[in-house]
Amino acid sequence: MPTSYYLACLETHRYVWIGTLGDTTSAAGVDADLVSSFCLVHRGKALIVVSETHQVVEEGHEWAI
Repeated sequence: MPTSYYLACLETHRYVWIGTLGDTTSAAGVDADLVSSFCLVHRGKALIVVSETHQVVEEGHEWAI
C-alpha cells in the first residue's frame, strides 16, 4: 500500500505534500512550485519529512497545509 510523505515545519506547524512511496516511487502530481515556495518561506526553520503512518503529533497544535 502506498504511503504519502510530507515536508513539515516544526515551528509553524504547516506542511506540504512531497510524494508517495509504494511499489514504485511517485512524484506525479507534486506541485514543485508549491514545494519550492514552502521551502523558501520556511528557510532557517526546522523541517522534517513525515508520513501518514508516522505523523508528528503534538498536543495543543493544529497542523495546516
